[in-house]
Amino acid sequence: MDSSNLRNQLDQVKEGTDDQEQADDQTDETEPTEAENSNPSTDAETTDAEETEDAAGPAFTAETSEKLSIYPSEDNARFIKVLCNSVENDMIALGHNDFEVREAHDAMVRFAHEHPREVTQLVLEARDLDPDATEELP
Repeated sequence: MDSSNLRNQLDQVKEGTDDQEQADDQTDETEPTEAENSNPSTDAETTDAEETEDAAGPAFTAETSEKLSIYPSEDNARFIKVLCNSVENDMIALGHNDFEVREAHDAMVRFAHEHPREVTQLVLEARDLDPDATEELP
């Protein structure tokens, strides 16, 4: 994945942020959403495979996670919330109602680990430097 593709994905998330914030403002956090009210395990059409997948639960427990701080800019801090909300909605749509935010955080770290040059390119772009300078690296 090149830097421009990753930048496009981030821009799409940023564009959706305003819409998501408006939706968040309109939704009472104590009121369950429609997706939360629908429980696939009570649906007569639920398959054994879906029940097994849902029973698996989060990939790791809170006890086995390490709490660390990250320091994104104010503008980018919103992406974390937006991305976590998006992942949660996808998980619910797939019939997994036990999503934990730590799973999305872990996935973000794994994604960055798999694409270190793209992370370097984004840092260079944020400094208004040439992201293609990474092509000169060994």
